[in-house]
Amino acid sequence: MHQQALQRSYDDRRGSRIERGYDEHHERLRVLCFQRDEWRCRECGWEPDVVRDCRLAGVDAPPAEVVLEELRRAKNAGERHLHADHIVPIAVSPGRRQDLDNAQTLCDWCHRRKTMKENGLRPVVGMATPTADRQAGQLPGDQPR
Repeated sequence: MHQQALQRSYDDRRGSRIERGYDEHHERLRVLCFQRDEWRCRECGWEPDVVRDCRLAGVDAPPAEVVLEELRRAKNAGERHLHADHIVPIAVSPGRRQDLDNAQTLCDWCHRRKTMKENGLRPVVGMATPTADRQAGQLPGDQPR
Protein backbone atom coordinates (compact mmCIF):
# COMPACT_ATOMS: atom_id res chain seq x y z
CA MET A 1 0.00 0.00 0.00
CA HIS A 2 2.80 2.41 0.94
CA GLN A 3 4.61 1.60 -2.33
CA GLN A 4 1.47 2.48 -4.34
CA ALA A 5 1.19 5.85 -2.58
CA LEU A 6 4.84 6.60 -3.34
CA GLN A 7 4.31 5.64 -6.98
CA ARG A 8 1.23 7.89 -7.27
CA SER A 9 3.14 10.81 -5.75
CA TYR A 10 6.03 10.26 -8.14
CA ASP A 11 3.68 10.00 -11.14
CA ASP A 12 1.91 13.23 -10.13
CA ARG A 13 5.23 15.11 -10.07
CA ARG A 14 6.26 13.73 -13.47
CA GLY A 15 3.16 14.94 -15.29
CA SER A 16 1.18 13.07 -17.92
CA ARG A 17 2.80 11.05 -20.65
CA ILE A 18 1.79 13.72 -23.19
CA GLU A 19 3.34 16.47 -21.00
CA ARG A 20 6.56 14.40 -20.94
CA GLY A 21 6.62 14.19 -24.76
CA TYR A 22 5.15 10.72 -25.29
CA ASP A 23 2.74 11.70 -28.05
CA GLU A 24 1.73 10.13 -31.38
CA HIS A 25 5.24 10.74 -32.78
CA HIS A 26 6.74 8.78 -29.90
CA GLU A 27 4.14 6.03 -30.36
CA ARG A 28 5.21 5.67 -34.01
CA LEU A 29 8.90 5.56 -32.97
CA ARG A 30 8.06 2.97 -30.30
CA VAL A 31 6.40 0.60 -32.79
CA LEU A 32 9.23 1.02 -35.32
CA CYS A 33 11.73 0.23 -32.55
CA PHE A 34 9.83 -2.91 -31.48
CA GLN A 35 9.52 -4.11 -35.08
CA ARG A 36 13.19 -3.47 -35.85
CA ASP A 37 14.18 -5.43 -32.72
CA GLU A 38 11.68 -8.19 -33.61
CA TRP A 39 9.63 -7.56 -30.43
CA ARG A 40 12.53 -8.85 -28.28
CA CYS A 41 14.37 -7.28 -25.34
CA ARG A 42 17.90 -6.43 -26.49
CA GLU A 43 19.27 -7.10 -23.01
CA CYS A 44 17.80 -10.45 -21.99
CA GLY A 45 15.96 -11.70 -25.08
CA TRP A 46 12.47 -11.84 -23.53
CA GLU A 47 9.62 -11.60 -26.02
CA PRO A 48 5.81 -11.59 -25.70
CA ASP A 49 4.19 -15.03 -25.78
CA VAL A 50 2.38 -14.37 -29.06
CA VAL A 51 5.70 -13.50 -30.76
CA ARG A 52 7.52 -16.47 -29.22
CA ASP A 53 4.75 -18.86 -30.24
CA CYS A 54 4.91 -17.64 -33.86
CA ARG A 55 8.70 -17.88 -33.91
CA LEU A 56 8.63 -21.43 -32.52
CA ALA A 57 5.99 -22.39 -35.09
CA GLY A 58 8.17 -20.98 -37.86
CA VAL A 59 5.65 -18.36 -38.98
CA ASP A 60 5.90 -14.58 -39.29
CA ALA A 61 5.25 -12.44 -36.24
CA PRO A 62 1.59 -11.44 -35.85
CA PRO A 63 0.44 -7.96 -36.93
CA ALA A 64 1.70 -5.10 -34.75
CA GLU A 65 -1.82 -4.44 -33.42
CA VAL A 66 -2.01 -7.98 -32.00
CA VAL A 67 1.35 -7.72 -30.23
CA LEU A 68 0.61 -4.20 -28.96
CA GLU A 69 -2.70 -5.41 -27.53
CA GLU A 70 -0.91 -8.24 -25.69
CA LEU A 71 1.66 -5.74 -24.35
CA ARG A 72 -1.12 -3.36 -23.20
CA ARG A 73 -2.92 -6.18 -21.43
CA ALA A 74 0.29 -7.35 -19.77
CA LYS A 75 1.22 -3.85 -18.60
CA ASN A 76 -2.26 -3.23 -17.18
CA ALA A 77 -2.10 -6.59 -15.38
CA GLY A 78 1.31 -5.76 -13.89
CA GLU A 79 2.99 -8.42 -16.04
CA ARG A 80 6.18 -8.28 -18.05
CA HIS A 81 6.01 -6.07 -21.14
CA LEU A 82 8.24 -4.05 -23.48
CA HIS A 83 9.52 -0.48 -23.43
CA ALA A 84 11.13 1.58 -26.19
CA ASP A 85 14.12 2.88 -24.26
CA HIS A 86 16.23 5.91 -25.17
CA ILE A 87 19.80 4.58 -25.18
CA VAL A 88 21.13 8.08 -24.47
CA PRO A 89 18.58 9.54 -22.02
CA ILE A 90 16.45 12.47 -23.19
CA ALA A 91 17.84 14.59 -20.33
CA VAL A 92 21.34 14.15 -21.76
CA SER A 93 20.42 14.57 -25.43
CA PRO A 94 16.94 16.07 -25.92
CA GLY A 95 17.49 16.40 -29.68
CA ARG A 96 17.59 12.59 -30.01
CA ARG A 97 14.10 12.07 -28.55
CA GLN A 98 12.71 10.91 -31.93
CA ASP A 99 15.90 9.25 -33.24
CA LEU A 100 15.30 5.56 -33.98
CA ASP A 101 19.05 4.96 -33.74
CA ASN A 102 18.80 6.12 -30.10
CA ALA A 103 16.01 3.65 -29.30
CA GLN A 104 16.16 0.05 -28.15
CA THR A 105 13.59 -2.48 -27.06
CA LEU A 106 13.88 -3.49 -23.40
CA CYS A 107 11.53 -5.53 -21.24
CA ASP A 108 10.24 -3.70 -18.17
CA TRP A 109 12.69 -5.57 -15.91
CA CYS A 110 15.75 -4.55 -17.92
CA HIS A 111 14.37 -1.03 -18.45
CA ARG A 112 13.87 -0.58 -14.70
CA ARG A 113 17.42 -1.77 -13.97
CA LYS A 114 18.88 0.56 -16.64
CA THR A 115 16.91 3.53 -15.32
CA MET A 116 18.01 2.83 -11.75
CA LYS A 117 21.64 2.65 -12.88
CA GLU A 118 21.30 5.93 -14.83
CA ASN A 119 19.90 7.57 -11.70
CA GLY A 120 22.82 6.35 -9.59
CA LEU A 121 20.75 3.73 -7.76
CA ARG A 122 21.53 0.10 -7.21
CA PRO A 123 18.93 -2.53 -8.04
CA VAL A 124 17.00 -3.76 -5.02
CA VAL A 125 18.16 -7.04 -3.46
CA GLY A 126 15.91 -9.79 -4.76
CA MET A 127 15.01 -7.80 -7.88
CA ALA A 128 14.50 -10.07 -10.87
CA THR A 129 17.62 -10.69 -12.91
CA PRO A 130 16.70 -11.71 -16.44
CA THR A 131 20.38 -12.07 -17.39
CA ALA A 132 20.81 -14.81 -14.79
CA ASP A 133 17.63 -16.48 -16.10
CA ARG A 134 19.03 -16.38 -19.64
CA GLN A 135 22.36 -17.83 -18.51
CA ALA A 136 20.51 -20.65 -16.80
CA GLY A 137 18.82 -21.35 -20.15
CA GLN A 138 15.37 -20.39 -18.89
CA LEU A 139 13.76 -17.06 -19.66
CA PRO A 140 10.75 -16.03 -17.60
CA GLY A 141 7.64 -16.94 -19.58
CA ASP A 142 9.37 -19.92 -21.26
CA GLN A 143 7.83 -23.30 -20.74
CA PRO A 144 9.91 -25.65 -18.55
CA ARG A 145 11.99 -28.09 -20.55
